[in-house]
Amino acid sequence: MINKKVIGSMAAVALALLILFLSFIIYNKASHRKYVTEKTKRLQALKLKTISGTDYTLPTGKQLLIILFNTTCEHCMAEAKALSKTIHSFEDATIVMVSTESLEEIRNFSRDYDLNNYTNVFFTSIDDTELYNAFGTVNYPEIFIYSSDGDLVKQFKGETKPEAILKYISK
Repeated sequence: MINKKVIGSMAAVALALLILFLSFIIYNKASHRKYVTEKTKRLQALKLKTISGTDYTLPTGKQLLIILFNTTCEHCMAEAKALSKTIHSFEDATIVMVSTESLEEIRNFSRDYDLNNYTNVFFTSIDDTELYNAFGTVNYPEIFIYSSDGDLVKQFKGETKPEAILKYISK
């Protein structure tokens, strides 16, 4: 029969290993969050596909809104509806809608919210890993506004009224 002292020692070692493992995970997440925060301060190249399946390169020299969204997210739907109603106020910026979903789902979303016929709005798909590496853990919708020089002007997490976004778009 195993001695109570041995069982206690094994439990203490197991607990210590669990605490060490959890500390490692927390440290890694915090390090990644700090890395992403620094990385998003400047516009970076992303591997994006348009809803027609072609590669898409983020434009430079013009203000840019990157909107991370999910087609089943109610807040994203509300954001798209509000954006659609005020789209003409955003004509001085390029809007790139980015999702990890299939091109068909993204295409349908763009049509549902009548955002598919504007020359300054682009719907794109990104790989899950690419999204995580570029933006970390995302709370949909999430908006990044970049200046024409590629510097981060403002980041919004969650549903945001167009009026709040427009405060950071220069005419």
